[in-house]
Amino acid sequence: MIPKTIFFYISKNFTKSVIVISLLICTCIFFVSFFDILNKIGSSIVPFIQILFMAFLKLPYLISELFPLIIFISLLFMLDRMSKSNELVILFSSGISIWKLIIPVISITFVLSVLFVTILQPLASVMLNKQEFMISKVEKGHSNSMLISGSGLYIHESVAGENRVYTAKNISPSNFTFNDITILILDQKNNLLKKIESDKAVLEKNTFELSGKILVTNKFGEEIDNVEKLKTLLDFKYILDKFSSPEKIPFWKLGSLASHLESSGINADNFTNYYYKLIFRPIYAIAVCFLACCFISLNNRKLSNVKLIGVGSIVGLMVHGFKEIFSSYLIANNFSSSVAQILPLIIIASASAMIIFHKFENN
Repeated sequence: MIPKTIFFYISKNFTKSVIVISLLICTCIFFVSFFDILNKIGSSIVPFIQILFMAFLKLPYLISELFPLIIFISLLFMLDRMSKSNELVILFSSGISIWKLIIPVISITFVLSVLFVTILQPLASVMLNKQEFMISKVEKGHSNSMLISGSGLYIHESVAGENRVYTAKNISPSNFTFNDITILILDQKNNLLKKIESDKAVLEKNTFELSGKILVTNKFGEEIDNVEKLKTLLDFKYILDKFSSPEKIPFWKLGSLASHLESSGINADNFTNYYYKLIFRPIYAIAVCFLACCFISLNNRKLSNVKLIGVGSIVGLMVHGFKEIFSSYLIANNFSSSVAQILPLIIIASASAMIIFHKFENN
């Protein structure tokens, strides 16, 4: 086992490197997000502070998604610094192998990965939804949101000075139909104005066409004239697009939500794939640790190391691209989501470990 002193020394240096690289990447992606929001809202007049806040709301999601890349770059720079100060030479000369050297790195990476998946990702999903709500309100002057639970589909819409809540047992994407739909029409203080119940409702051209048994009641529960058509700002494409963004669902709900989506007539492959992607993210982060160790150099010449870091960064991006493309290829060829996500990681880790073994076989 690696001595405790060395374990804590490497852990401290790696943690510092992760913090510095995270801050640098946070700064870069914050400004990218800021200008992206400016582009989205166009000529709308929005306070500068509000734009900054909307840009900040996307930051946790981007950091969570870029976490393996942050780990990779952080380890590259830490190893480069240790090489320049001849610390690597001293450690290897004292009998510390490369495998022992990366034990503290892997330990910290695993802990951070679990925290990012279980805590940061759920927080990021909430903040992404908040950002979308704010942008939608700025762009269109109205807001809408939706969720799905075991009891069915829920959609909230704010339009024409009133709030509407749509609930449906399930939907049929093939014919744009909501089954067993209930529509609550509320005033701006959320006082009930009207309740509409219908067996079916077809959504086309921003209009709900109700059919089957229709029951319309006022706030006192008294039956009033039937409504066969209801204008709305929703469209079916918007609803399906909402369900194509699993990033906006907390990790803890993704697994059960996928089954609810399937029972509601919506393809849930994206949710299942993203769920396993999050589950295996700690393994991915550890795999890139092995990859970074392939670029260890005991040459302390500055120019040589700079080139090596540059090459390593490019290779890291290429490996990430390989992982995403290969996973998509496996999914397209009917492999299960779990296999499609874990197999590229096994290949990356195995190939990296083999390179490390041949490079440091004398250690």
